[in-house]
Amino acid sequence: MGISITSADVSNIISILSELIPLVDKEVIDIWPRISAVVSALMSNDAVTQDQLDQLSAIKDAADEAFDAAVAARSGT
Repeated sequence: MGISITSADVSNIISILSELIPLVDKEVIDIWPRISAVVSALMSNDAVTQDQLDQLSAIKDAADEAFDAAVAARSGT
């Protein structure tokens, strides 16, 4: 069961996610599971182009870094 989206829809979602990551540094621990689910769903969709896959991968990497930094900040390391 997948979602029906177009390549243009994916581009819009990528744009939104790209803007969110820098804004959510402190909240990333709480929202990362949701962002990860969206990224994973998009990456497995047939409408996604290779360029979009590359962008989604970059978003995932940036969110992973923000998550790690937020966890380190909360634990004091």
